[in-house]
Amino acid sequence: MNYDLNLPTASSKPQISYSKMAKNVVIGVIISLFSTVILLMILAVIINAAFGDPDRVLHIFTCIAAGVGALLGGFRASRLNGSNGLLVGLITGVGISIIIFIVMLFASEPVSASVEIDAGFRLIMTLCNIFCACLGGILAVNSRSGKSGGYSLRKK
Repeated sequence: MNYDLNLPTASSKPQISYSKMAKNVVIGVIISLFSTVILLMILAVIINAAFGDPDRVLHIFTCIAAGVGALLGGFRASRLNGSNGLLVGLITGVGISIIIFIVMLFASEPVSASVEIDAGFRLIMTLCNIFCACLGGILAVNSRSGKSGGYSLRKK
């Protein structure tokens, strides 16, 4: 008795195009930075209008805007790449965190008056960016149309 199970062979493993992935990560980082800047401008108007002392909520709103921007950037980069959502989101989140960290280092005025709060804030923002970008990457790959439970409904 010879059964043909039509199991995939080792050679049918999809190849990862690193140049395509790098291009998509750069696009995701750019989208993330632009969306973060736009969200920060919107939140600056809200903070000035609603709060008498904006210094006490500045860190929270900055972290939220950067997290939402990272989510959008990781989502778009992974959607363009089509696969490897966690990896693309992770690389996008690390790229965003590095750029924001460099901008915060060279800012003419410190983000916070206390060095301890500033270091903790930078760590929290970095972790938030990486987590949100990874989440965006996972959501982008798993929200592709025509998929249900991980199985494709399209005919091959």
